Amino acid sequence: MRQEDVNELVVWLRKAQAGRRLVPQRSYRDFRFGPPPEDSEPQGLQQFPTSRDW
Repeated sequence: MRQEDVNELVVWLRKAQAGRRLVPQRSYRDFRFGPPPEDSEPQGLQQFPTSRDW
């Protein structure tokens, strides 16, 4: 992690500890995630369990 990223996180932590609101930048306020991707796996293929499956 870069030092400037660490410094930004420290600033956020201090603001949160001081009880101040963490407000996103104006450009992020109206951000919306796109729709989830469609399932690209062909039907009928057996998926083997992996370490990511719980």
